Amino acid sequence: MSFKPSNNSNFVKNLKILLAEDNWVNQRLALALLDKLGYSADAVKTGKEVLNALEQKFYDVILMDVHMPEMCGITATQQIYQLYPTHNRPYIIALTAFSVKGDADKCLNAGMQEHLNKPIDAEALELMLQRLEHQFKNVEIPDAIASNQRVHSKLSSTRPLDPRFYDKYNQDTPIVDYQVIESIRKMAGIAAQTLIAQLIDSYLSETPAMLNRLYQAMETQDCVALYKAAHALRSSSANLGAAHLAQICAWVEEQGHLGTTLILRDYQPLLDDTYLLTKAELAAIR
Repeated sequence: MSFKPSNNSNFVKNLKILLAEDNWVNQRLALALLDKLGYSADAVKTGKEVLNALEQKFYDVILMDVHMPEMCGITATQQIYQLYPTHNRPYIIALTAFSVKGDADKCLNAGMQEHLNKPIDAEALELMLQRLEHQFKNVEIPDAIASNQRVHSKLSSTRPLDPRFYDKYNQDTPIVDYQVIESIRKMAGIAAQTLIAQLIDSYLSETPAMLNRLYQAMETQDCVALYKAAHALRSSSANLGAAHLAQICAWVEEQGHLGTTLILRDYQPLLDDTYLLTKAELAAIR
């Protein structure tokens, strides 16, 4: 997707934004995207750090990842509602790959006002922040912003959730989706190659440990750990364009949610092979 921020000279971008995201790759991408859109933001990695940041500074908007260590985004949101009155409470936007039906409702029920799917759609984020900027200033929202609010799920076409995995998953899904890489390149501008190299290095460094956590969860039949490990790996893979690995992780994630672990160890060779192919392609890009 080719995206150019709207350069509206009459629009002052002064939202105070806090990004809560524990995955380093996802955090760097989100901060780079916000910078490209003309916004600066502080970043934290846990729900507890969100609460600590709010004690030090007022934020207009929190981009809140749902799955974080120590304290998840939903719990952090619930505590914010208990601690801060309406007039002094930030606007909370959930960030997550809503892979399980009902996840979005859980976020909204906890007090999050809106949600954005990950990987974050640049245009959807810009339109949402523009609308909030105008809303906080009590300025009439331009029709172009009000009529184009939308959230895209880039994973919907690549997430096979049918248990008959080998018959159903799309073998033609590319190992690396180069459109995602190109989108990062266009977003980062002159710093693109440095950012892409950093993202790939981090991804290749962290993924083996993430796979090991996933395999351990399979072995111990820990459905919760399986869900979390697959979710984390799917998210970072999708954000970096590792489409085939993200597709497999999406299915594993769903099985963890359903409580299925007995046969999942059969998929370890497929995951290993896919990661090796992914590693080779990403290393070549770097």
